[in-house]
Amino acid sequence: MFLVEMQSKDELQMDMLQMMLKRLLILCTRLYKEQRQLAPLAKNNLDLVREFNFLVESHFKTKHSVADYAELLHRSPKTLSNVFAQVSPKTPLQLINERKNARKARRLLRYTDQAVSEDLPIPLVMRTCRLFPGF
Repeated sequence: MFLVEMQSKDELQMDMLQMMLKRLLILCTRLYKEQRQLAPLAKNNLDLVREFNFLVESHFKTKHSVADYAELLHRSPKTLSNVFAQVSPKTPLQLINERKNARKARRLLRYTDQAVSEDLPIPLVMRTCRLFPGF
């Protein structure tokens, strides 16, 4: 189906590919939940995680602690940690630090001749290679 749509050259191609990608992501999410036998989360917990991720993307330059984001979400840092413990193997602080490290890696790649591996841990370098394939 993807191949047929990729060969199609009309004004609806982009919309169709986006719809197919969304469907694929939904199916993968369902399979993941089945395989991991995850307990269904309350809608407000999922919304909290989404909002946290959005805020990290929006404010990572100025806010660097879980308490900063908890204040923006009108929750306690402990509540955020408890929700993330149910949802993800990573803590909220790890997500914040990963975003800061990605910013640092992007800056190194863009403005210096220094290799990213000289300043960042090896696992981050591997993730960075996936984030910036053109470098």
